[in-house]
Amino acid sequence: MNHSFQSQGNSGVLSLSGSLTIENIAQLKSAVSEALQASDHVTLDLSGVESADICSLQLFCSAHRTGARSGKIVELARAGEGFEASVGEAGFGRHVGCASGNSCDCLWIDRSGEKAGVAP
Repeated sequence: MNHSFQSQGNSGVLSLSGSLTIENIAQLKSAVSEALQASDHVTLDLSGVESADICSLQLFCSAHRTGARSGKIVELARAGEGFEASVGEAGFGRHVGCASGNSCDCLWIDRSGEKAGVAP
């Protein structure tokens, strides 16, 4: 896994690449946590992600909920086919939001109306 963070004002983009797996979950957690501390609006650029396991998907859910409780925004963007496949295989793609929160804010909800996954 590789990552880089670029901030501009209160927003930032955390670019991730490679495989997001349990082997590097501590590094991923640190990168996401640092991005949330540095910015009020964090966009996760997943265009370079080849695959993701359930641990990384759960970490993204946790970061999204933690950010929402703090008045911050975490959103997924520019996902590649590898990440999209991982989301689908894990059953994270949704047409409606999470049962535990506001359905409009769910990280995994399909906003395009075409398929569940990450917004383009």
